[in-house]
Amino acid sequence: MLYNRAAHRAVALADGRVLVIGGTTLESGPLDVNEVYDPSSQSWSIHSYLNENRSGCTATMLLSGDLLVAGGVTGSRTLQTAELLDPSTFSFSSLGNMNVARNQHTATLLSDGKVLLAGGSTDTVFLKSAEVFNPLSNSFGVVGSLSQERKSHTATQLQDGRVLITGGESAVGDLKSAELYDPLTAQFHSTNSMNRSRSQHTATLLSDGKVLVVAGRLLGATPIKSAELFNPLSESFSFTGSLTIPRMSHRATLLLDGTVLVMGGASVLNGQPVDAGTATAELFNPATGAFTSVGNMHTGLTEHDSTLLGDGRALVTGGILTTGPSDLYQPSIQSFSAVGQLLQARQRHTALLLSNSVWGSLAGKVVVIGGATTGNSVYGGLQQAVNSVELFDPATGQMSSFGTMTAARQNHTATLLSDGRVLIAGGVSSPAISGTAELVTANPTPTPTPTPTP
Repeated sequence: MLYNRAAHRAVALADGRVLVIGGTTLESGPLDVNEVYDPSSQSWSIHSYLNENRSGCTATMLLSGDLLVAGGVTGSRTLQTAELLDPSTFSFSSLGNMNVARNQHTATLLSDGKVLLAGGSTDTVFLKSAEVFNPLSNSFGVVGSLSQERKSHTATQLQDGRVLITGGESAVGDLKSAELYDPLTAQFHSTNSMNRSRSQHTATLLSDGKVLVVAGRLLGATPIKSAELFNPLSESFSFTGSLTIPRMSHRATLLLDGTVLVMGGASVLNGQPVDAGTATAELFNPATGAFTSVGNMHTGLTEHDSTLLGDGRALVTGGILTTGPSDLYQPSIQSFSAVGQLLQARQRHTALLLSNSVWGSLAGKVVVIGGATTGNSVYGGLQQAVNSVELFDPATGQMSSFGTMTAARQNHTATLLSDGRVLIAGGVSSPAISGTAELVTANPTPTPTPTPTP
């Protein structure tokens, strides 16, 4: 990439390019510059800039094609803001504030086009609150609270429209509890617990409707290698095959053939912690319930992001202590190859595929939003959020600048809306957590919108 970054987000665009959003770097902290990767030329270029530097935000592609970026951190400040990337102008616009500042939360696109933002934290306070973004009114509304406070959890939409919340961290430690959100009632209810407590794990919806929950952290710092499956019919978890090595803060991507690619993460090697991340990757086969090793990435990664491209390849961007090129996974040969470098190093960023046709020539590219430029531990260390946005073009394999957000942020969320816009919400700035939100559009100059009322 053109910038080193970790804790960013990567989004696949409809034209096959990948947009990398935010994150953090060792040099200057959280980022505002976003870049895009073009797989046809295997090159990166600057795409846009966030209104706020942010790392660890969420990035959610809406049904319209807009990209919602929410929350995150910039420095020590958690963000309440959100922004929206609009495909008609290619620029970010501010959405004002969410009801609650949050980072390390989740943002999930619902079947009706709304976005569920759940949990997270504000500085040292764990959250159980949740809210929904309505793209028709560009406003946030409060919904029922989680059964338990949690951050660094997962939120996965099931095939029946409900959202499964698993694990995470609370004031009492890492959690094994799980709950379900029903969009018809806008309420959460507890379901059967997982077999192991875990946070900083992954949860991936499989083709058969089950959810694969992989690895994570146990007892505050220890990565684990167990995995389990959630059956939505019985609302129960059962163990499946274990990973070849323990991992936490890794990434998992569902490939087109139904297998799941698990890559990177903090691990343990010969009894010693590998905080900077492992370069190893493995593949989960739902038919056998087993994990098998595949080719390694070019370097060890944690707090990176992974985005499935339209052609079935997976783009891996950024990560803590990472200054080198990005990685592109080719399923046909089960190996990685190096591609263009981010314009700005970043971690805790978001990266989304711009898959909606309203993005025109940018459809199929990946937007990389915000993040942080420093910090050498998971959600720890010095952090400087950035507001830059980059665009990855799969055709060229290169990143390009894509403007800025209205605020620097990390640990935010970015969600692609049904109309093609991108909603960016929350995260951490400096020196406080943000509750603001903004929208990404195609014009490099952000357009502020009124602060929504709950």
